[in-house]
Amino acid sequence: MRPFWVGLENYPLVSDGLDFYIESSILVGGILVLLIIAEVFTHIFISKGRIDISSVSFITALKGNHKYSLYFLFPITLLFEELLFRGIIFNFLLSYFTPFFTILISAGIFGIYHIHILILSKNNALGLIFIIFSFFLGLILGKIVFYFGILGCWVVHLLIVSYIYLRWNHFSMQLGKKNEK
Repeated sequence: MRPFWVGLENYPLVSDGLDFYIESSILVGGILVLLIIAEVFTHIFISKGRIDISSVSFITALKGNHKYSLYFLFPITLLFEELLFRGIIFNFLLSYFTPFFTILISAGIFGIYHIHILILSKNNALGLIFIIFSFFLGLILGKIVFYFGILGCWVVHLLIVSYIYLRWNHFSMQLGKKNEK
């Protein structure tokens, strides 16, 4: 049997009787929908300056002198999140619940974990969006862990969150230039 960090040999069907190709298509579609939602949110709220993202630690680090350490620490932080949520918590839940409920519960815990954004940013809208987005990301990562393991989750998590943060940083810099004029 292969170790859990590279995926399972026999994938438990989370949906009723769907095969690997249909479930993979749903998974890819879910990732695309998540990216589209993030892009719409970015366009409506971030690019227009309706929500202040200047207090988000990743954005402040990108603007500061800590960019290079951030490029090293950020992937490691996400790897530890994956080890905790899809490694320890997910495996624990999987021993007591079906794959469907395991994904649902672990996604809920993953969403609640991101309440620190709400507390640190002191911005209710941004914090709630982080919690909700993290829940949906947790659903997708919970599905990915069966097929591609924790390493696959880490790569997808890193790509999605990096894309979003870099887009936010882009708009944050544009808004800063507008405010200087």
